Amino acid sequence: MQSGVADSATPFFLVQESGVVLKLTGCVLFPISVFVGVLAASAGLLLFPRIAQLTKPMACSGELTSDVSRQYERPGQAALSRQFECIEPDGTRRLVTVSVVSWTFVIWTGGSLALQMLGASVIRARRRQ
Repeated sequence: MQSGVADSATPFFLVQESGVVLKLTGCVLFPISVFVGVLAASAGLLLFPRIAQLTKPMACSGELTSDVSRQYERPGQAALSRQFECIEPDGTRRLVTVSVVSWTFVIWTGGSLALQMLGASVIRARRRQ
């Protein structure tokens, strides 16, 4: 491979310019992982509140509950929102929505990145054989 020019045997994720190997895989995998994390933390929690149970050990020491509210601003349009509450063992309630959303984002982004990197390493290993 000449400097900056890839031949047909060079994997698509390696480009060599002036001695620096740029791994394009990282430039693609990380944004995809962030997108998955944002999707899980927003629409995922709204539509499937059970995924919040993954965050329960970090967000709540008691029972984690959720409540959905619908707001009708105009005829035919509705806005949905979900709030998460922690009911502590002593009976006190506190809102933990921000904590649940944050931890959901971190868990799903990290999990997605780990799975994609595992898949990329399997693909690389198969191409080398």
